[in-house]
Amino acid sequence: MNPNIEFSIKTAQAYNAVCKPLCQELGLSQTALDILLFLANNPDYDRKSSGKVNLNRADVKELMTLTGIGQSRAEAIIRYREEIGSFERIEDVMKVSGIKESAFNKIKDDITV
Repeated sequence: MNPNIEFSIKTAQAYNAVCKPLCQELGLSQTALDILLFLANNPDYDRKSSGKVNLNRADVKELMTLTGIGQSRAEAIIRYREEIGSFERIEDVMKVSGIKESAFNKIKDDITV
């Protein structure tokens, strides 16, 4: 059998065996599950599509692309995430030590949660 056809058949079988029952159990449409699976496997997608840095996912290097955010502030953002939890609103970044309103105003158009 052609390897491409064999792969397609196996993929369809796995999809039907796992995804369809999961959709039914969770009450999701197939499309919704597809989107969730895509986003779970592509955590940087929101940055690529929106051009914004996600405060809840960005690493030090990505945070440092923001105006006025150096290594110490980037590390403080990550430390806040680890100790306090995810940011619920972009304004919550001002709860991080060293990030006041003036710093926030420089980055607010470049960040998301």
